[in-house]
Amino acid sequence: MFFIDKQQFKTLGSLAGGVMLFAFGSFNQAQASEIQMGSGTMSMQAGIFGLESAIESSVNVLTLKENHANLFKSDVFYNYSLSTYTSGKFQNENNSLSTIGGGDISLPNTDYSWDGIDAQLTLGYDVFKESEFDYLALGVSLGIALPYIGNNGTGDSSSTSSTTTTVPFGTTSSVDFIASDTELTAYKIGPKLLFSKSLNPITSVYGEVSYATQRIEVKNSPLKMAYSTSGDYYSYGLGMRYMPLRTKKEIGFDSIGYFTIEPSLYFTLGVNYAELTMDKLNVDLTGMKYSVDSAKTRISSTTLNLGVGYSF
Repeated sequence: MFFIDKQQFKTLGSLAGGVMLFAFGSFNQAQASEIQMGSGTMSMQAGIFGLESAIESSVNVLTLKENHANLFKSDVFYNYSLSTYTSGKFQNENNSLSTIGGGDISLPNTDYSWDGIDAQLTLGYDVFKESEFDYLALGVSLGIALPYIGNNGTGDSSSTSSTTTTVPFGTTSSVDFIASDTELTAYKIGPKLLFSKSLNPITSVYGEVSYATQRIEVKNSPLKMAYSTSGDYYSYGLGMRYMPLRTKKEIGFDSIGYFTIEPSLYFTLGVNYAELTMDKLNVDLTGMKYSVDSAKTRISSTTLNLGVGYSF
């Protein structure tokens, strides 16, 4: 089971508080909240025993987001998203692994999963804006991701080693995997480009491209592992927005005045690609510290997302 510690909880709380501050501070602008549900495929190739080659599974995503909103009728905008990811089961396809000493490790079959939370907040400037849905904007995105990679294991944690285990050349050692969760905490910062173009009064297309550099904390309690590494995050998305219902209303009282709102209901359909690469990830699920090369870590997802939103 995955737990968020106090420091991570404080970080999430600060991020959520920032989102609320921006939203309330720009109340006199059109505000929107959208819920997206997505599904697609996820690929994992990581420095975790059994994941040295890329394997694929399904993934489901639930997202709460605001794509683009301006502050106080200015050209300054904000953008936020809060997503949860749940994958299907991955199973290792390689049943052996070569060690640096020349011997081989015979790997058991085990199931893996990827679950987690991703939160981002972007603040930036409209380089070009002609209308609510005709703009080009550039900002800086801050985020935190709390994913974990689980494996159901084939053994227990009673047999572990504090020193490196070698396998003599020409021999093969059979191993068990310890059931555990490899927890990742990623803090990221980088640029984000947003754009939108109206096709007619009720339909528009939109997209975004982002990159972030990340500092990633890796933890696996049963394996007594904790260290930090770095990585890169890439993401891009493209979609279409359809707004069939929109009206204009005045709200207020004679004593204090009135203000105008334009409530509307809209739907979105889009595709998103995201990729995480890591400089170093070496997780020995046997607990025996076998001497092996770190595998390239690359985790990516492609999802088709359907959303519904309300603006006022």
